[in-house]
Amino acid sequence: MEGEPFIVGFASTHAEKLSVGDANDLLQVLGWMPQDEVSFAAMCNDPKDHRLLARLCVELAEDTGGIIDFHGALGIGPHVDGETPGKPVRVSKPEGLDGVLWATAYKTVSGSFATGHYGDAAFVRSWLADPRFHMVK
Repeated sequence: MEGEPFIVGFASTHAEKLSVGDANDLLQVLGWMPQDEVSFAAMCNDPKDHRLLARLCVELAEDTGGIIDFHGALGIGPHVDGETPGKPVRVSKPEGLDGVLWATAYKTVSGSFATGHYGDAAFVRSWLADPRFHMVK
């Protein structure tokens, strides 16, 4: 769309590139390791752009059986922030929403740990209908 630029990227996933910083955490909560990565980025910040970005992610996740990496923490769900990484967490039906939400920790540039959330397609579809919906930007 004119005036609403989006970026798409493709890559093979390597453990050292994962945003969680620790591939073992992701393997532990998912039970499998992603092999490929498709990235979407909205270079615009209107609520409709957040929704379009989420719908793109959902369609691809449904078609491929993949998950959606939010590259940060949502305003809901479990958090594993702090001075130590904490254990990864898997929550079914977080706060009454459909689907599954995972939380893992990644090391920030300051050396502390922050939450990285992942969701399945069912969660993101349900999250889209929630008044608190947003994509991490």
